[in-house]
Amino acid sequence: MSLLIPGPVTITKNVQEGLNANSLSHTGPQFTTIFQSALQNLKRVYNATQAEGNLPLIIAGSGTLGFDVAGTNFVNPGDNVLLVSTGFFSDEFGECLETYHGANLTVLKPDTVGGVVPLDEIATELRAANGKYRAIVVTHVDTSTAVLNDVGAIAAVTHRESPNTFVIVDAVCSLGCEELQFDKWQLDFVLSASQKAVGAPPGLALGMVSPRALDFALQKRPTGSFYASLKKWAPILQSYAGGQAKYFATQATQLVSSLDTALQELLQRESVTHHKELSEWFRSQITQQLHYKLVTTTSDGGAHIAHGLTALYVDDPAKAIQEINKTAGAIIAGGILPEIKDKYIRVGHMGASATRDTLQLVIEALAASQ
Repeated sequence: MSLLIPGPVTITKNVQEGLNANSLSHTGPQFTTIFQSALQNLKRVYNATQAEGNLPLIIAGSGTLGFDVAGTNFVNPGDNVLLVSTGFFSDEFGECLETYHGANLTVLKPDTVGGVVPLDEIATELRAANGKYRAIVVTHVDTSTAVLNDVGAIAAVTHRESPNTFVIVDAVCSLGCEELQFDKWQLDFVLSASQKAVGAPPGLALGMVSPRALDFALQKRPTGSFYASLKKWAPILQSYAGGQAKYFATQATQLVSSLDTALQELLQRESVTHHKELSEWFRSQITQQLHYKLVTTTSDGGAHIAHGLTALYVDDPAKAIQEINKTAGAIIAGGILPEIKDKYIRVGHMGASATRDTLQLVIEALAASQ
């Protein structure tokens, strides 16, 4: 059975072997070497190797833990935060910051489901705020709509209109399959997770923190969290990055080992190009040949369509999912955005099982279900 949901993904044999290893001492020299390698490779995947002082994060937990890391370390209660929402997961991030960390949230949404907020609207809001926003929060790819935000352009607008505002990005469904330039775009905190295009098992929250964001976090009072506090994690991660073990919480040794293998595999191939070519081929088949309509708007020539998954409208989602499962031997996902939950399906094209052959079977099943 092919796993073609938007994560977790099917992992490679080599990554699987990392999970099969015996437990290691989480402060011993063997694991220290593995963890140091994973932290260094994560910086390379983020394109965060040029600036001094970037802090890579690998912490046991789901990608959602990154929401709490953001709220705990970069937002004070009562701080103003601008949320650029493109779907369910954008709103989840906003709920975390507002409800659990006391942020004063302003939300910008596109005019239509599957669209993006225009850059000039973001610029106008930042300019009118006159520096009041502590952070702008953007979901690079919202898995509920398959909308791809132009993070580089949004960051540039933010630096121009409100240079002291932190640029915080959810890259759970983009790291490894979309262009992400941490240093070049001058991002402050980018959270992600292990189980999507990175190609590792679920269970690790990933991230990258800029020096100015880290300085803020280390001086912040109160922190508001114990496990998610960078006051606790920064010394640990910095020590491991330097080849010296240090204890705060027990590391998930097998998960980190499998992650390091996945990161190495990711760096050895043109992952972003691969996902772009595969997704564009798949979309052309279902839209041009089968005439399905995408959830993501195409009025901009497809510039804001993600490359790790496709969201498409179908008349009967349950029937389509069943047909794909039965005839293509594939597991796909239903809709998750409340406004259109029962009107669409989502097909992931990340991970070892996402190939032209497996996706061709999905295309044939979609044709049969029309």
